[in-house]
Amino acid sequence: MIQDIIAKIKKLKYIDLTDEKIASLEQFYQLLIQENEIHNLTRIVEHRDVWAKHFYDSLLICDEMDLSGKKICDVGTGPGIPGIVLKICFPDIKLTLIESNAKKTSFLEKAVYELKLSNVWIVTERAEKYSKTFKETQDIIISRAVAALNVLLEIAVQALKVDGHFICLKSQKLDEELADLNGQEQQLGLQFVSIQHFDEEIIGVRNNIIYQKVKPTSNTYPRMYAQIKNRPLGK
Repeated sequence: MIQDIIAKIKKLKYIDLTDEKIASLEQFYQLLIQENEIHNLTRIVEHRDVWAKHFYDSLLICDEMDLSGKKICDVGTGPGIPGIVLKICFPDIKLTLIESNAKKTSFLEKAVYELKLSNVWIVTERAEKYSKTFKETQDIIISRAVAALNVLLEIAVQALKVDGHFICLKSQKLDEELADLNGQEQQLGLQFVSIQHFDEEIIGVRNNIIYQKVKPTSNTYPRMYAQIKNRPLGK
């Protein structure tokens, strides 16, 4: 049963989870599982696990921030987590999904069509290239389980508007990633805001770290990916 998970989602501060949105999330689950039989999109396939570890987990940030009406870019979205989940729950957002894997973007196109979602742009491209081309276009950049902070922040920050927020959905290894970052987010024009911490049986330990962009990012960034990988920020 998923009713307890739905009840948890409904308690999040900025969520209005209607029956229509629940039905759309369930439709998204069915599409994800069907496509997963053809292409390996996710290790998590059980009904309750998808609702807990994909849907509920994606929406935890909504206990902290109201996403309504924002221009949001999901970097390394994979099969649309968290981007499509957020779009279903906040239909008025303008959503860009960045994913370099063409098989996954093919699924995203199918999901957007089947779910009848509007104002969604799917980009098959690396994040560092997208962020250079579309500088300061997004109110929020969000990313889940894509790369360590000292890589993730650099590859995507150019696309974020000044005063916008960069939201990184992380698990229990955040202390290690923060140590590796060593405060170097300031070089990118970012300022630490807060960490959302959750430790619940159904999702485990989650840490959502929020930064705000306080000044334009130098054109020095992002570097070529090989440079970022070999010498990430803070190293």
